[in-house]
Amino acid sequence: MPEDQRFRSAGSIAGVFCRAVVVCAVASAAAMVLRAIDKSLLGALSPGDLISQAYIGFTDLVWTAMNVGYSAAVLVAAVAISWWVARVVRNTEWLARGRIRSAWWSWVWFWVPGANLFRPVGIVGELWAVNEYGRDRVCSGSLTRGRAERGRLTRRPPLVSAWWLCVVVWVVLERVGEAMILYGPSGVMGLPTNPGVYIAMGGNAFGIAAAWLGIRVVRRVTALQDEWEARTPKRDERRAVPDRSLRVSPLRNEPAA
Repeated sequence: MPEDQRFRSAGSIAGVFCRAVVVCAVASAAAMVLRAIDKSLLGALSPGDLISQAYIGFTDLVWTAMNVGYSAAVLVAAVAISWWVARVVRNTEWLARGRIRSAWWSWVWFWVPGANLFRPVGIVGELWAVNEYGRDRVCSGSLTRGRAERGRLTRRPPLVSAWWLCVVVWVVLERVGEAMILYGPSGVMGLPTNPGVYIAMGGNAFGIAAAWLGIRVVRRVTALQDEWEARTPKRDERRAVPDRSLRVSPLRNEPAA
């Protein structure tokens, strides 16, 4: 395979992820609206009043459709971000001609309970930092050399930290709220009356924030990498450069496979 064809932009994968999290955000917003309507109806009822069976049946149907779409979108987003990490790591090592600390299989940490609370933020943070550094080191079609500064490669972009914090809070609040709604006390026609409704709505709000920040993070890293590749000298131009390795990792600087 020609060397220039070994770089495969992660833009299409990023697009799948972004569309999936938009669906998640829309479903979360709709859930907040439905829960707010339920609470307002319960608050407006007088003693002895009942909510229409037609309304209950309609909202049950809407919730079922939303849950199916939401669950499918979350699964697609999780698979897409894993695929995106593997692609971006491989591209980064190809561009840098050296290993980075996060291996291509680091996407596994997104699926390991416990580890997925803190490992992904370090992986995505490294990809942002290394690709930003690599882009900045390639100037006017020629490659500058030298060892990368440890500080630039180990820093964690605030946007990445904010994104993953929102993801973790979203998951925790949503799970706790839904458990309280399911097993807590209910009012008229089975509508929940416990604080779980408010906790779940908080989870919905953090889910919307996580979707927005996730789109920004994934698009930013993808754009940095594409710009780095666009600025990198092509195959014929590289022959005049004895050592084009950026040595991007302070821990793993052996040649990439």
